[in-house]
Amino acid sequence: MALIVCAECKKTVSDKAAACPNCGAPVNENLKIRKTRRVGGLWEGIGFIIILTGIFMMFSDTGPGGLMMAGGFVVFIIGRCL
Repeated sequence: MALIVCAECKKTVSDKAAACPNCGAPVNENLKIRKTRRVGGLWEGIGFIIILTGIFMMFSDTGPGGLMMAGGFVVFIIGRCL
């Protein structure tokens, strides 16, 4: 539990409280929300494109599509783990 300052009345309030006990202003709206960004999203996208390329190669018999799909799957799983 941490004490924060109410944006309305400038009194200290618990961050677990729904509203300030002094003025009634909502406390949760005053907390800043940090946005997180996943690093693996790019790798997932690249892996997905490689998988689709492998599927296309398998259906058109133009090369080692199965190997391409397996490599894309590995890249995709690495992206999910990051």
